[in-house]
Amino acid sequence: MNWRKIRMLDVLSLSPISGANESSLVTEFSSILPNLLTLVDSIKSGKADNELAKDTNALNNSFAACLKTLDSLPGTEFTRQEQEDVYNTYQEKLRQKCETIAQFQRLGVFQLGMEKQSDQNEK
Repeated sequence: MNWRKIRMLDVLSLSPISGANESSLVTEFSSILPNLLTLVDSIKSGKADNELAKDTNALNNSFAACLKTLDSLPGTEFTRQEQEDVYNTYQEKLRQKCETIAQFQRLGVFQLGMEKQSDQNEK
């Protein structure tokens, strides 16, 4: 997957996110800033190279975990335009199905069945 094509907000706005992925995504992204601040503080305070390496590895691990979580989201293999095209295709299919249902509902056979069913529901 070429994740560079996709902006994070595009993915989140057009892709359904399951509860597990959502909580994982929030957890992974919330770990980046503290790790970044720890690294910056380590650099400012002039800590030893092994401490800087440890903080850098923690930040890199946070980025890797975020990328893994983003890769697991459905629809991330598409660009924003491709996502919009898929969405529009399904919207058109939905509209056609609604029109077909409306046409069938206007037929007398189905109206009689619906009237009988509504009479039974009222009792």
